[in-house]
Amino acid sequence: MTETIQYTSKHHAILFGFIAKSVIDTMGEDGREIIRNAAHKYGNQRGKRMALRVLSDELPLTMENYFVYSEWNTQDGDAKSYVKDLTPEYIFCVEVCSWCENWKEFNLSEYGKYYCSEIDIALLEGYNPKLTLEVPKILSLGDKQCQFHWKDAHFTKQDLENINQMKQRSEGSHVASWEFHTAHLYFTMKQEICTHLKEKAQIIMETAEKLFKDAFGQNSINQLMTYELVNFSTLDFFK
Repeated sequence: MTETIQYTSKHHAILFGFIAKSVIDTMGEDGREIIRNAAHKYGNQRGKRMALRVLSDELPLTMENYFVYSEWNTQDGDAKSYVKDLTPEYIFCVEVCSWCENWKEFNLSEYGKYYCSEIDIALLEGYNPKLTLEVPKILSLGDKQCQFHWKDAHFTKQDLENINQMKQRSEGSHVASWEFHTAHLYFTMKQEICTHLKEKAQIIMETAEKLFKDAFGQNSINQLMTYELVNFSTLDFFK
């Protein structure tokens, strides 16, 4: 009997790292651009899906609702973080990140950094392009912390408490499984690679998939295949 994989943020991080490694090791500088584009596209789709959820509840696409409708919750030990400032902009700092720690464990830091360079700005852009985020410091690029400057968030302590209360009241209804997120990442990256690399795409993906299977078991890719027909830009999967 094939063991069912219980996906976590680690699977998500390492899958990105192995695919990025396979592309960049094969294509060099051109590969880096493909990976950046894939990470941006993935983040953009997630942000747009969050926006669809907010709008379906007939709410505005505010920064507050961006945090309330987050599609995942960090697991214990995923991050060590703190709030640096609330006004005139919300500044949030992360000193320890499980994505970075997992990339270090698998010697993938050189490849994981392309995820960090794109993901958060792409997420907010997909959610509401009128809102602004700057990320002047990034752990995977050698900084001592990630620093997020949410330019349109003028929060008070009460605002943050209200956001946490609203998330708790939703009872996780906005949160997707790590299996879903890992599948979304896989198929978005695969599509971008196939679009740009044509005949080279198959061997590149096979190389990455083998590395992932060696790390997490034979079923670690097979289980993701059940999401092959999912349109990740919609809410159809959740209905």
